[in-house]
Amino acid sequence: MSGVKVMKQDLFKEFEIKGYWWLPGITDKEVSGILFYKSDTIRLEIIGVLSNDLFDENIEEKTIFGYSEKGEEITLINAFSTNFTLNSPGYSTETYVIESFVVGGHLKSIDDMSIHSLAIYPTYFSKWSGKGIFSQEYSIKDEVVDKRKQINFDEPKLFNEYVESIGANIEETYYATLNMDIFEKVDWVYNGGVKITPNEWKDFGWFMDILFKTRDLYTLFIGYPVYFRNVIFYGEEYSVGDSFQRKKYSFFIQQKEMKLKENFKWHDTMISYKDVQGNFGEILNAWFGKQKSLKTVLDLHLSDFYKDVYLETKFLNAVQALEIYHRKFFDGKVFDETVYQEYTRKILTYVQKEMSEEFKNKIMGMLQHGNEYSLSKRIRELINKNLDAETKSYLFGNSNNRSKFIQQIVDTRNFLTHYDQSGKKNVLVGIEIYYAVQRLKALTTVIIFKEICMEEGTILRKIQDNKKSAYAINKSRKLLN
Repeated sequence: MSGVKVMKQDLFKEFEIKGYWWLPGITDKEVSGILFYKSDTIRLEIIGVLSNDLFDENIEEKTIFGYSEKGEEITLINAFSTNFTLNSPGYSTETYVIESFVVGGHLKSIDDMSIHSLAIYPTYFSKWSGKGIFSQEYSIKDEVVDKRKQINFDEPKLFNEYVESIGANIEETYYATLNMDIFEKVDWVYNGGVKITPNEWKDFGWFMDILFKTRDLYTLFIGYPVYFRNVIFYGEEYSVGDSFQRKKYSFFIQQKEMKLKENFKWHDTMISYKDVQGNFGEILNAWFGKQKSLKTVLDLHLSDFYKDVYLETKFLNAVQALEIYHRKFFDGKVFDETVYQEYTRKILTYVQKEMSEEFKNKIMGMLQHGNEYSLSKRIRELINKNLDAETKSYLFGNSNNRSKFIQQIVDTRNFLTHYDQSGKKNVLVGIEIYYAVQRLKALTTVIIFKEICMEEGTILRKIQDNKKSAYAINKSRKLLN
């Protein structure tokens, strides 16, 4: 698809842009070429060369400016030359791999870009928000629906929350496109999203951080990988007649190995806006405010949504996420630390006098973490002391079931870490590991949602009502109890 206006494209479309390209500050060396965009690949193919230093191995990734054939200003970010060819009779071609690009301006340094606000349009957002945008009117004849008469667009009521933890306003936004052929069809598309406006202008890095943290929150809400349909930055104001508008920059990035769910329905969401609208501002504030303390737990928990890894790796990630959470938020010490340090001192005093250097180092390594809870005790405490009775019973069954499951987790973790099955009678294999992961991730999901101010009863009800999660938990109970 050529001859397109890039501003009208989204990150799911495949397109190519003809234009002229040059390096910042070298305006006398424009070359023609084509920018190719796919969701997982961005590349620029030019006739000629942009730099004379093609064979300098120390060349850093470049910023490249361009004008599309439609006159749009484009900035290519982190462009890396991957192929140079000298063709007969004497012209050359060059190919660049591009990390991302901005449409709407020439930006010498994206890191120095000052931004007013950001609009994000994630997948499934409109289903998550649960607002009926279109309504229908029918013609009735003899108490029978005769035919469709009219389709109405109902302006939605949009949320607007101030988030103190990041000093920014987060509000719901949307755009609607209408394409029609008056003789045959009407194509009316609504896309919802969020707009983030900080108290003061921020740099590109701040907004990129917020961009992905926002995506991660919606991943948890929806229960599926979330991708960006559009990412729009807003900059300085300019006058249009008697009014003012903000300069608009459309941002294109790679989104590799997208796993979009076909025919996604509103009831496929784990937690919808209607479930959290009563304290949505509080949830947003806690989510961004606790990013530092929850970062490693969130990274491990969310990685499985976007990366295809072995089942055993998913299991180890799920266990590690819970272990790290317990270490951060629970005491987790077997003895009083002062008492333990005194015991350690006495042991090392003896070992240093009586034992070899090799044995002393071995003992020191063991004592370093000797006062910490075992994995078994950590998981048991997370389940028994952190969950309501109803949640505990639904996810793990009675006390005997819970004890058995915890032992299965410990034995399987130890086996996958050391590959020594001696003395480990409860090692899980194959499909058992899969459903153990689903149960562990359900526990982590409950923990994270509670950390961001959601009621545990609401979380449990949504897990029970969601077909995907309910099936996984019920299957896990049958297989592992």
